[in-house]
Amino acid sequence: MSSMKCKINLFNLVPYCKNAYKEVYIDRGMLVTDFFLATIIPYIIQFMLWSWFFNSAELNEFNGYQYKTLMVYYVFVIAFNRLNNGYGIVEYYSSIAHSGSLSSLACKPISLANQRLADFIGGSALYCLPVVIAYFVHVYIAQVDLLSAVIGLAKLFIVMLFSQILCFYVSYFFAIFTLVLYRPHFLLNLLSAFQIIFGGVLIPYNFWPEYLHMIMKLNPFYFIIAAPVEVIIGTYNEGILHYCMITLAYIVVLRVITSVLENHLVKRSSILGG
Repeated sequence: MSSMKCKINLFNLVPYCKNAYKEVYIDRGMLVTDFFLATIIPYIIQFMLWSWFFNSAELNEFNGYQYKTLMVYYVFVIAFNRLNNGYGIVEYYSSIAHSGSLSSLACKPISLANQRLADFIGGSALYCLPVVIAYFVHVYIAQVDLLSAVIGLAKLFIVMLFSQILCFYVSYFFAIFTLVLYRPHFLLNLLSAFQIIFGGVLIPYNFWPEYLHMIMKLNPFYFIIAAPVEVIIGTYNEGILHYCMITLAYIVVLRVITSVLENHLVKRSSILGG
């Protein structure tokens, strides 16, 4: 009976995914602009910066990264940073909370968290393209054999899915606090800063002081961006199974925390309307 209910719930989430995908696909102008501004320009900046650094210092390697490896890292990191972007989760939750729509959406048979998760995955589907394109370019340049390329592609889709779900729950955790804040801007800026700094977008983890490595590699933002990239390019020494287990543990813990926290804050909130 429980397996039947699970299948029905999963089936009911499909329309949310489809609608979110269509919304992104229809707005092609924004999609192209987003790809250009959020992926190409940041990479050009990183390319110019690190090219100058390696050339001026006459280095072949820096903190375990050769120049080519570092550029591959930034290609994937920037693509994953755009793919796993929880900005819309916080903004949407704030809008429905302060407009009085939260209670009506929460009354649906599917929980609000599951509604938003399906919407987030569907809306992010097209943003998988830069990651997949980057992977095929990486395979071509590295001259990876066919079997390894297929296995690597399977790993890519696995880490993308796990990182997407973890990104959602981290962002949803931040979103819930809009119930007690009038505007979401502080939370949005905080989430973006944490993701850029602790997610490995600013610099790779090897570049941080050694005494910070353990802390940096145990935070959830690492498993949203940098760890999936390391799994793909082969620098994640513990392997994909370890990545999946740690990420799944974070997902379970955050799901419980967000559920309890949301129930508590909703009861205390005075902005639900109706």
